Amino acid sequence: MNSYSFTSFAFYAFFALASCGGGGGPALSLDPQATQDITGGSAPGETAAEQEERSESIAAQFNSLFATNIHYQTSLPQLPRFVAETSCRTTYCNFSVPALGFSDVISIESLRNSEFSGTETAQSILTKYGVTLIESAWVQAPDESGNAVAGTLDHSEFGAATSVLILDGERISGRFAAAFGVLADEAPRISGVWRGQMSAVTQNSGNFLQGDAALVYTVSGSRGELSASFTNIKNLSRNTAHATSSVQFRNVPVSSGGIYSQGTVGNRIEGAFYGGAGVETAGIFEKSEILASFGAIRSQ
Repeated sequence: MNSYSFTSFAFYAFFALASCGGGGGPALSLDPQATQDITGGSAPGETAAEQEERSESIAAQFNSLFATNIHYQTSLPQLPRFVAETSCRTTYCNFSVPALGFSDVISIESLRNSEFSGTETAQSILTKYGVTLIESAWVQAPDESGNAVAGTLDHSEFGAATSVLILDGERISGRFAAAFGVLADEAPRISGVWRGQMSAVTQNSGNFLQGDAALVYTVSGSRGELSASFTNIKNLSRNTAHATSSVQFRNVPVSSGGIYSQGTVGNRIEGAFYGGAGVETAGIFEKSEILASFGAIRSQ
């Protein structure tokens, strides 16, 4: 196995998926009405095609990138599970797999130049707090496929994904979440609340999760601080409440450039403010074996 075989495939496939759309491809797994019922969401406020149009604009301009670790499960008895450890520095992400002794780097430029040559289908599933989630499924060659639950705002995108690669007859399944967009380049100057949705995947089972996102930003003197709450977490794959009903991060420092982070691998949050005056915020978190992304819009 080489680095492209799983780390790059999973990540490039997710980005390509977020930047394309269409129908008539692989089968989808979620029932929109069931997801609305279990989450308390409303019927989608926009179509997948409408999100695709905005996504293309964001893909041409985005200048920041965040990603969780990628958790893998394989059919290899000698290596049933392994992790690609991820460290992102705004314009690129480093990946390392200690179990296999290699590393990889994925940059914004390489993602922007990536091409998707497979088939894909997508559907809108629910809207909450002005944020619409879509489900997508794709196949690229008979041995590469994946699914995602994602959302596209005006200046940023976020989503969680699963990927499957058949390599030398062995099955390798990956799970992760990511967010990217066009930075505000400054922290908001006024305290406020951003509300939206969380899209996540469980690191062991690969079930898709959804939750409500509320991020409270407070300005004190020349410093900004963020508290993030992800509540009402539901398992969309099973149409049930998730065992972990809420996740919180408190007192997260925000840089003057509007970027924030706190914690370490397995218990961390990273993200940024996007658009003029930081009207949006998006990012990722890892906690309680949840690999999550989120996107939210300023509500007050």
